[in-house]
Amino acid sequence: AWCRVLMPLVAWAWRRVQAALEWAWRFVLVPTARGVRAAKRFVWRFVLVPTATGVSATTDFVWRRALVPAARGAQAVAHFSWHRILVPTAQAVQAALEWVWRFVLVPAANGVRAATDFAWRRVLVPAARGAQAAAHFSWHRVLVPTANAARATALLLWRRVLVPTASVVACAIGRVGRAVGNASAAAVRLLLVAPFKRCLRVLQAPPPPWLVAALHAIRRSAERLLRRLWLALSAC
Repeated sequence: AWCRVLMPLVAWAWRRVQAALEWAWRFVLVPTARGVRAAKRFVWRFVLVPTATGVSATTDFVWRRALVPAARGAQAVAHFSWHRILVPTAQAVQAALEWVWRFVLVPAANGVRAATDFAWRRVLVPAARGAQAAAHFSWHRVLVPTANAARATALLLWRRVLVPTASVVACAIGRVGRAVGNASAAAVRLLLVAPFKRCLRVLQAPPPPWLVAALHAIRRSAERLLRRLWLALSAC
């Protein structure tokens, strides 16, 4: 029963969808495809082809009218500069340097070499030889004899003057020292030893009676005074 109801509905829906698709094909897709194709033809014929033709013509014009003449002018200027300016200038500089080398530097170097050779052979070598001879003469004829003479003079002075003088001075100093020592000993004996011995003799001798009596009297007087003082203090 459901199949009998649904089948007509499905058939009717299919016919509607088929009609909608046919209508979209006829009135949407086909006109759209034709419009796109016409637009492509229009863009190709009236946009791209004229643009490419204009660009080609412009590049051809620029190449023929601008770049080629500019390149030829630059080539002519470079050729003129090379052949008329750089090459003559280089040749002139080369000729000037060659002239300076041949007529200035080489003669100057030869003159300097000759001057140094002359100075070496005629001045420095003879001066060195003369200085060597003078030094040899001074050493063997002046310094060595002078040193030998000074050494002999010093040795003579040492042996003949200084040593005897030192011996005499030493003897004199010894004699003076002995005399001074003897005099000092005598003075010490006279001034110190004799009074000291006298004092010892006086101290070792027995005291006189009057001195003993005086000392006893003084002792007794001191004892009496001390007793009186003690009594006075005790009474207080």
